[in-house]
Amino acid sequence: MHDRLLEPIEIGPRTLRNRIFISAHVPGFADQGAPGKRYISYHRQRAAAGVAMQITGGTAVHRSGLLTTAPSTLVNLDDTIVPGYQSAGCGQAAWTGSNSCRPLGFYRMPSCRP
Repeated sequence: MHDRLLEPIEIGPRTLRNRIFISAHVPGFADQGAPGKRYISYHRQRAAAGVAMQITGGTAVHRSGLLTTAPSTLVNLDDTIVPGYQSAGCGQAAWTGSNSCRPLGFYRMPSCRP
């Protein structure tokens, strides 16, 4: 049943070494919004253990979408974040989005209006 788990798989232009991945999550190891040494080490350890793809938790792509300004949270506002992703030791995908329009009270932040 699991005989293909360790086989490579093509996803778009990339070939992953196997089919093992870690779903989106936020470890809270960013350094001023970017992947710092602790964040990169965290992902490299999982890559060394055999994980082929890791997905970051939700990251804002615009300042209006920030749920927090904590320096330990990743922020994708420009390309300065890319080198950190590239040094993770395996495939890395970012779950990006904007949380700027949300119900009043969600995360205790005001909602936006068109």
